[in-house]
Amino acid sequence: MRTMILASSTEDRKQALSKLLPMQQDDFEELFRSMSSLPVTIRLLDPPLHEFLPSLKETEAELFLAREARDLPAIEQLELLSMRIQGLRETNPMMGHRCLLYTSRCV
Repeated sequence: MRTMILASSTEDRKQALSKLLPMQQDDFEELFRSMSSLPVTIRLLDPPLHEFLPSLKETEAELFLAREARDLPAIEQLELLSMRIQGLRETNPMMGHRCLLYTSRCV
């Protein structure tokens, strides 16, 4: 899920979704098997992104350590991750209304 959310291109997002589909299908099949002949209601919710993203605080701490160690590849990767996490920050994640701050558009 995290890979799909953090994907930087449509192609990367599609690739991540193609990996999620079999897992989701297995989950639903198991749910229906477990419930046997009982009715099942599936609620499709828009989960808050922060539940799937790495912690900004932890990412910034890792970035600090990478800078101290002068680990250039890690610094570059963590800086990009930090910017992406900040860009996906939600104003009110429990309201189900997503405003992507880095593009100034709501979805």
